[in-house]
Amino acid sequence: MFKRKEERVLLTLTHEEKRYLLHVMIWFRNKVLSEGGPTEDIDGVILKLAK
Repeated sequence: MFKRKEERVLLTLTHEEKRYLLHVMIWFRNKVLSEGGPTEDIDGVILKLAK
């Protein structure tokens, strides 16, 4: 099988948008965690947003 090239998306966010997105991602992580789902990918996004 052929492996597809990874596609990257670059977003430019204001401080307020970044703060709101981080809040929503943490809420979503907690929801997935409470349902017993994996959170590794969500954790990765949260770590990138927190930089």
